[in-house]
Amino acid sequence: MKAINKQKGYITSQTILQTVSTARTLAAQKRTLITVCPTDNKTSCSSSGRYILTKSTDEVLACQPLSFNTTYRGFPQYQYPTYEPSGYSKTNGRFVTNHYAVILAYGGHPRIETRSS
Repeated sequence: MKAINKQKGYITSQTILQTVSTARTLAAQKRTLITVCPTDNKTSCSSSGRYILTKSTDEVLACQPLSFNTTYRGFPQYQYPTYEPSGYSKTNGRFVTNHYAVILAYGGHPRIETRSS
């Protein structure tokens, strides 16, 4: 069971990594602000959730299911990572699952890190 949960966590972290990378590209292509956040209701951001939401200021662009409940932890002045039209983000933080975390460096570049149990 532990191996299955670790695999689901890996799949979740890959989904988040792909979503964040796509949001960064969309912000530059559409020349608009794009936010990525966890959600439970598929329409607005929440502190944690079983879905990951990609949205601009006025529309939901994508909402994908996650295998595990995911929490976002970031600096207090920014609630969720938002990519600017340049493709950069002034936010750094992490999306945390059971065994993995997707780390967002200052500037918005994402990477996956294995969490110690």
